[in-house]
Amino acid sequence: MRDLTGGSGFWSQVNVSHEVGRWRFAGVLRAHGLAGDALTSTSLSGSVGVSYDLGQVRVGVEDAGEQSKVVARSAVMAWVAMPIAKGPFQLRLTAVAPTFGNDGKSLLLSLVSDF
Repeated sequence: MRDLTGGSGFWSQVNVSHEVGRWRFAGVLRAHGLAGDALTSTSLSGSVGVSYDLGQVRVGVEDAGEQSKVVARSAVMAWVAMPIAKGPFQLRLTAVAPTFGNDGKSLLLSLVSDF
């Protein structure tokens, strides 16, 4: 990959998931590294979680963490997602409870896609 300041590096992600009825169990592991003029960084992050399909909405909880030379942080997140129209997009409202090293964010609203 190449960032906007001209640095280059790598990015890799592995996803796993399994569905049992209305339950979905999922995990993701990400690694990335970037080297530029004055910056060299590597990071490892991941999350594990479970969600339940209620028909028009899906509710879930996950535990996420990140480790790098600069930061180590983790959080537990509870979320509710609902589809937008008939496309692959959904609106997801997430409540974040920092457990270690976070900057105190407690509510995050995001638009995500599940292809």
